[in-house]
Amino acid sequence: MSIAASDKPRLVFIANSMYTHLLSGGDIHTINMATAAVNAGYPVHFFAGHALKRELDRRSLNFTITLTDKGTLALDDYATFKGQLRLLWDYLGRLMGTLKKLRGIQKHDVVYANSEFWWDSLPTIFCKARRKLLFLAMDCPTMLQIICKSRPDIKSSRLPSLHYWASQMFTLWTYRFCEKKRMLYVHPNQKRRLQQLGYKEEELYLISSGVDLGRCLNVTAGKKIYDVIWTGRVHQQKGIEDLISTLVFLNATIDGFRAVIVGNVKHALEPRFKALGLTDSVELAGFVSEEEKFRLMKSSRLFLMPSRYESWGTVVAEALACGLAVLAYELEVYRPIFGDLLYYVKKFDVQEFKHAAADLIKKSRTDQLSANQARLEKFQQETTWLAAGNRFLDSVRSLG
Repeated sequence: MSIAASDKPRLVFIANSMYTHLLSGGDIHTINMATAAVNAGYPVHFFAGHALKRELDRRSLNFTITLTDKGTLALDDYATFKGQLRLLWDYLGRLMGTLKKLRGIQKHDVVYANSEFWWDSLPTIFCKARRKLLFLAMDCPTMLQIICKSRPDIKSSRLPSLHYWASQMFTLWTYRFCEKKRMLYVHPNQKRRLQQLGYKEEELYLISSGVDLGRCLNVTAGKKIYDVIWTGRVHQQKGIEDLISTLVFLNATIDGFRAVIVGNVKHALEPRFKALGLTDSVELAGFVSEEEKFRLMKSSRLFLMPSRYESWGTVVAEALACGLAVLAYELEVYRPIFGDLLYYVKKFDVQEFKHAAADLIKKSRTDQLSANQARLEKFQQETTWLAAGNRFLDSVRSLG
């Protein structure tokens, strides 16, 4: 796509992480920051693969692109060790495809990438552009956490976590030596770590993970059909065993109990739900559109969040945007973001979680639940994509 001449610097997004038709949270954030830049009159260029190009074309985003791969990766088994190796090889190929064409980035460009992925961060750090931005979405586990397996997202083999740790630590340490830089981070707790690594106050920009409030508000609120909704993936990090245990308890405790599960989880959960007698009360909606997800949230009374580790909690923010009550374990990450907008129970106390869920459902059915509406509306406005985009553009302008 052609872009009209502009007196603003060209923004180059190095975004090689999308390899199928499914969008990750990082992909969505990158696309929305690029959209904010285009809407503000900045010329936008991508170093990316065919999968992301297809999504950008679908959104009719005005951009130019340097393709870094030969085509979309056909990979169904990426969760296996063999699949992980194929994916790693594919990312290495994208890195090489980017480096071969890196001379296309000029010193007057502004370059942006996600700090979690070396195939994006390395070209950003070593390109000749003088102005650079990195986005820190999630902190890697520490080496001690990896050794002790003390964080729920660390797998038994530890290899993915070691790779994640090495990639992010190398990026954050090396990026410090770039002269004109900004580090965008999503959680207040991340600031101290970045300062300990040597980043200056003026180099740090707190930015929202972003919620599509406009799309949420455009979805009409319907009748409350479900008592409970949950969305996510089957992983110990997401507290899946606590979720199942809670659903069994609620099904036995609440008359006419109904729940809906959103996500690509049918293969893993349907046999267990059948064995537990949950098939008549728990609906597996599968992978749905954003509009349908918001519709299902607005058709529910309570969002269950039994996660044992989160970096921010995007689905919590989406549930709050829908005006939905949220029950969660009191993880350290939540209060700096959500304050008292959530209903908290003691961390990993599944019995308290079950009983709190039952109590909240009963109160919701009789209209006894009330939210701090002013605080909720303030939070919703602070976490919109518009607010995140404006913050991103502030960081770009601060580079001069």
